[in-house]
Amino acid sequence: MKHRHILAFFPLTALALVGCGPDDSGSNSINPASDVELVFSSFTIDKDEQISETLFWDFYRGIAPDDPDHNDAAAWASALREHIDIYMDVTPTEGGEAYAEVRNPLDLMGQVIASGEVANFQEGRDYISERIDQALAGTFNSRSNGARIRFVDQQATSAGAAEADRVWQYPTLGWVYAPEGETSSNKVIRTIQYVARPPRDDEDAEQPELQSLLVGTQFGSATFGTTGYNAPELVEASFTARSVGRMSLSQDFINAKTDTLFISETDAFEVNGQAPDCIRAELDYETRRLTLYTSRDEPARIPNDATEDPDDTMNNEAFCGNLEEGEQTLDYHTRLITERQ
Repeated sequence: MKHRHILAFFPLTALALVGCGPDDSGSNSINPASDVELVFSSFTIDKDEQISETLFWDFYRGIAPDDPDHNDAAAWASALREHIDIYMDVTPTEGGEAYAEVRNPLDLMGQVIASGEVANFQEGRDYISERIDQALAGTFNSRSNGARIRFVDQQATSAGAAEADRVWQYPTLGWVYAPEGETSSNKVIRTIQYVARPPRDDEDAEQPELQSLLVGTQFGSATFGTTGYNAPELVEASFTARSVGRMSLSQDFINAKTDTLFISETDAFEVNGQAPDCIRAELDYETRRLTLYTSRDEPARIPNDATEDPDDTMNNEAFCGNLEEGEQTLDYHTRLITERQ
């Protein structure tokens, strides 16, 4: 029986609410999240050591075909990168197989947290680390405290950019730790949520394409640190665009060593005369293989003809997210990414 390949390691719809209830795991339990407002000269990230920590760094470079004469593979890799560019505001390097700059709310928040320069975010990481040492559950969550996180770009403000492009607000930043137990596995999960500000009635500046994102990252408690970037174990990232559909990226650093890019509900993708509205790209870093599954006008679920219940549905086997090995549109050998875990 066929099954859906795009599986969340943890439910993204629930991540924004993690820690919203009272933390009753101990008399000293607190949620130290408070308001944070930062002003940047620019939201752009262009330093090598920060670029290499951005979400798509491995995937963007890793989908390059090993054979430079494989024209179909090169065309697909280019099309996938161009679609990522729309969401993540990427400035590619010459040749287009890597990038020199990014400007998006997710990578910026990652950089800010890693810098250790924001007192409240650092307080949150320190608090979670202390709870790990004590083997007690702990939560830092801005949403449950009603704390506002707001970033402002001076350069974009001076240029008269749309408010959604110069003021970034994060409804949720959170870490939650649960020690080993029947329903928990001694992990830390971080949640980052961003929602673009809606345009004002009198605003005619061009709106950014990215409307919202929700990203959950799992870290091992034994290696969770309070300085720099923490090495992820699993990542589930979901993005919604204004006009080009939806995109998600699943990353597994500890088991299959794979990234899976999933693009859906799009009419903005065309390659080699094909215009799929659903694309699943699975990159296996160990076997150095990219496998592409595509479909067009195929819903994820269809009515179950075996029953008379109109609400009873089943997986559509023709939907790109449900296709199996042997049903791929293309697969090819990729370049080695040596620093991939």
